Amino acid sequence: MKNRKQKVKSKIEIALEYGNSVIATLREPFLVLDKNLRIISANQSFYATFAVAEKDTIGRPLPDLGDRQWNIPKLLQLLREIIPREKVVKNYKVEHTFEHIGQRVVLVNARQLRVPGEIAGVIAAGVRGGAAAEEELILMAIEDITERSRLQEELVASEERYRRAFETSRDGLLLVHKLGGNILNSNASAQELLGYSPKEFLKKKLWEIGAVNDENDFQMVVSRLERDGIVHYEETPVKNQKGLSINTEVILVNKAKVIQCNIRDITKRKRMEKELAQTKENQYRTLIENLPQKVFIKNRDSVYISCNENYARDLKITPEEIAGKTDHDLYPRELADKYKADDARIMATGKTEEIEERYTHGGRERYVHTLKACLKDDKDKVEGLFGIFWDITERKEAEDAVHRLNRRIEFILGATKTGLDIIDSDFNVVYIDPKWGKVYGAHAGRKCYEYFMGKKEACPHCGVAQALATKEIVVNEEILSKEGNRPIQVTSIPFQDQDGNWLVAEVNVDITERKKAEDEIRASEAKFRTIFDNAVDGILLADEESKKFYMGNRAICRMLGCRFEEIKRLSIMDIHPERDLPYVIGQFEKQAKGTISLSRDMPVKRKDGSVFYADINATAVIIGGKRYLMGIFHDLTDLKMAEEERRRAAEFKTTAQKIESGKMGYDMRDNDINEIVREVSNTLNILAKGKKLDLVVDTDGNIPRIRFDRDKIIQVLTNLVSNAIKFTEKGSISIRTLKDKNMVRVTVEDTGPGIKASEMQKLFQPFEQLDSGGGKKMGGTGLGLPISKELIAAHNGKIWAESELGKGSAFHFTLPIKERRG
Repeated sequence: MKNRKQKVKSKIEIALEYGNSVIATLREPFLVLDKNLRIISANQSFYATFAVAEKDTIGRPLPDLGDRQWNIPKLLQLLREIIPREKVVKNYKVEHTFEHIGQRVVLVNARQLRVPGEIAGVIAAGVRGGAAAEEELILMAIEDITERSRLQEELVASEERYRRAFETSRDGLLLVHKLGGNILNSNASAQELLGYSPKEFLKKKLWEIGAVNDENDFQMVVSRLERDGIVHYEETPVKNQKGLSINTEVILVNKAKVIQCNIRDITKRKRMEKELAQTKENQYRTLIENLPQKVFIKNRDSVYISCNENYARDLKITPEEIAGKTDHDLYPRELADKYKADDARIMATGKTEEIEERYTHGGRERYVHTLKACLKDDKDKVEGLFGIFWDITERKEAEDAVHRLNRRIEFILGATKTGLDIIDSDFNVVYIDPKWGKVYGAHAGRKCYEYFMGKKEACPHCGVAQALATKEIVVNEEILSKEGNRPIQVTSIPFQDQDGNWLVAEVNVDITERKKAEDEIRASEAKFRTIFDNAVDGILLADEESKKFYMGNRAICRMLGCRFEEIKRLSIMDIHPERDLPYVIGQFEKQAKGTISLSRDMPVKRKDGSVFYADINATAVIIGGKRYLMGIFHDLTDLKMAEEERRRAAEFKTTAQKIESGKMGYDMRDNDINEIVREVSNTLNILAKGKKLDLVVDTDGNIPRIRFDRDKIIQVLTNLVSNAIKFTEKGSISIRTLKDKNMVRVTVEDTGPGIKASEMQKLFQPFEQLDSGGGKKMGGTGLGLPISKELIAAHNGKIWAESELGKGSAFHFTLPIKERRG
């Protein structure tokens, strides 16, 4: 008999060893848990994926694993509640941030398995002592789908972007089957361009609309697309629904299984190009004929051959009349002799000359600028002279005016303590205005850093170097040590001289008074900032135009759950629920106009998505010459909770009076208890979110409609959930319903401080305030639970509590599915 047992045990161990070997080769992490969620077996993939060691894993409760990073409420709910009920769960999605590997999305497949105790002992591999006759184990496989989820999201986003681009493109777009050339899809632009409906397009092949010549041409295009990815036809006549040709540009793009055909109507563009070419030709002809300069051509003997209309007009002749004349026929002898001598010199040297000269014309002194160049034949022999000249009298007068203006500017620069200098690319001082030159002396041959700053090398943050490197204007501030540390603002302006050399003009403005004003402003801002940052209420400054935030204080950062640097990236639209934005923007604009100053009970969204309500008092402020709206946020969460507490207290007081006087009535009707749970949850969720608590609802869908007074049960459930929210500082509140034989059980469970065992018997006694530990009373009227007990008893139900100090509390009440008859 003993040998037989040993053989059986040996077979079990072999079978388990085989099973463990199979598990060990799984790519997905795999765990075996006992009914207390202790890990009794795990494969190498689990250790590698979640960065834990075997010695820190086997024998430990799953929630305690890895510094409690596996204490995941949704996963624990699966293992403690869903698995015992469902036995098998597939593809249960869990999202969680693990300390060592970051955010992960996993699918959990789990199965509850009842095995003989001796098999469980072998699996546990010495982790546990003795075993019962049978034990329940949980087999759990974990599939990491983080990357797959990310790729799916990116794919959906990419497809949506392509779909929008396809539908809104101004070009006609067709999707064409690669094998048969059938048109599979068309956008609105293609339908409008060619006149086909979407259904009519589906009956067409690409060559039937003229985008390619024929089926053979299409096959050649497909081959080119496989090789090059794109085929471009600059001009292709395609046929519309009426058979008319439209001049288009066609681009065919390889898209894996299909071809994208872009069709762009270029009829209008071609017409415009033709019209533009004609216009340019006319403009060029008009320009030549109407040049403001005077143009002429002479032969080798300085005899005129031709001239333009402008030159002839000055001489009071027509262009045709100038042929055969000389300068002696047109000008005074002195000028004619000079012009002829200039012509002879230029034709002798073959060099082009530009000449500026003054003369008196019509009793007024004039200036002209003349360019004369030789005309040569194919053998480089001078045949004549080409001349062009124009009146520069106004330019000369402008230069004189500029000279006078420069003298005035120099006076202004001196009077305003503004210096002007020019520096070359080697830091040499090229120019300095005379007034400033009197302070620093002669500048010739001196470097700017030595001349102005008394240094032997370029300044570390030199504006000249930056301007030359970027070719952009640079503004910075400097201290002139040679002038008693006078502060100046230096604007470095890069430019090129007539030879193409890069220089920098520096405009140096005295900012002594501005610096004093800035110091005073900074001192004032420091005082304001102290008050601003230490205010109890949250404060935000918003730009009235962009509605983006300029700054916020510590209190608003706490309210929104944001850091200081995050505030400046937010706007009005980011801190309010989307559905409330029209109302919020309307209030903001009224406050900006000064119509109102206080907006009451405004919904405000935290960074985590939760919402609280606040009164916002706003006023306009001016900072740096710019107008902002300063909003002061007064959090109403505590006030709303106090109001809810007072409302419930008054309600229970009224109920107690009716019960005591025997005037309490009950409206017993068929109702849905799950609907009541959801209604109470929706009502109180804002209070839970205000304390950053999760309010979880889990209803049993098998519960039928039962008879009860709807308002009374809402009053009881509201009291239990409100108490849970009130006494829970972190974690969650759960509301569950369960069908239990001929009763319905409703449970409200929290992760609060729990209740002392010695206090439990006082729970349902009137006017009792319980001690939550440390001698601290829990507060309240002491009527909520006693009244709830009376109301549940009137429904032939029971109400009771379970709690352990430091581990939360659970309150239960039952209602009969069928009304009991006495």
